[in-house]
Amino acid sequence: MFTKFKQTLHSATVTHHPDGSKTIQLGPVLQGAPKASTPLGASCLTNDQCVAGSSGQGACGRPNSNASHSQMICCPSGKNDLYDFMDFCTEMPNGQACYTNAMCASGFCNQTNSGGFCRAQNSVSNGDFCNSNSDCKSGYCESRIFIGSICANKS
Repeated sequence: MFTKFKQTLHSATVTHHPDGSKTIQLGPVLQGAPKASTPLGASCLTNDQCVAGSSGQGACGRPNSNASHSQMICCPSGKNDLYDFMDFCTEMPNGQACYTNAMCASGFCNQTNSGGFCRAQNSVSNGDFCNSNSDCKSGYCESRIFIGSICANKS
């Protein structure tokens, strides 16, 4: 059985006495957690540091898949997506490096052998890597042995 409880935070002063004893005097109650104040696009470490983005929430993540562990920002979208144990901002614009469709504003991350880029659906040219028919301008994503799938004209 779980018991609900309310935790009240106080400031405290500890006085150490010569006989080894100590006295703790509680100060005023601290009201709530500090409000998020880090602006969108600025460096951050945790979600709760970030002001709300377009989703109405605050989120901290890497701005694209090329960013290192130390390059986290307050996401403009206010959302992040977990990939490979790392948070990435969502709703990235076309041209940004990505790993998953959820990271892109277009909903499409065109994966290649060396990563991917956010692109518009039906925007991949013949000869470029694709994941499905809807990726390609031609409407056809052909599987090729040893190189993966590429956009092509259906023969």
